Amino acid sequence: MTHPGISVMMYLVSAIEWTAFVCNHTLGTKWQDSLAGHGEKGIMSSIVSCTLAKNFRNPWGVWVIAGLHGLPVWIIGYQYNLFGSHLWFLPKFVQPLGLVILGMGRLLCFLIEIWSIWIHISVLLVNTSMS
Repeated sequence: MTHPGISVMMYLVSAIEWTAFVCNHTLGTKWQDSLAGHGEKGIMSSIVSCTLAKNFRNPWGVWVIAGLHGLPVWIIGYQYNLFGSHLWFLPKFVQPLGLVILGMGRLLCFLIEIWSIWIHISVLLVNTSMS
């Protein structure tokens, strides 16, 4: 059984993911180049560029994608005690360590999604104010 607060948070996560998807979809086939080459300077711009480099085929990209796709599966394994029943041979520290590593990757993914939405909105506002 899931905690009620967790299920409510999943709606927020899903809404952010879909909003980021729509914002990036409007950039077309070169969405990665548009985000990575955005003129805004700062730590997030550097992190986004590092993550998107080589089509996510780098340590940052693998970490983010693993957090995005692996964390839900890891949490389900935790909920249904798969580590105790089927993966009993793994050391006890693997379960919380995986949760932390995948959780941090998902958090980084969340920050990149928020950043891409922010960039999309700021570009819309600048283009609207110039016309």
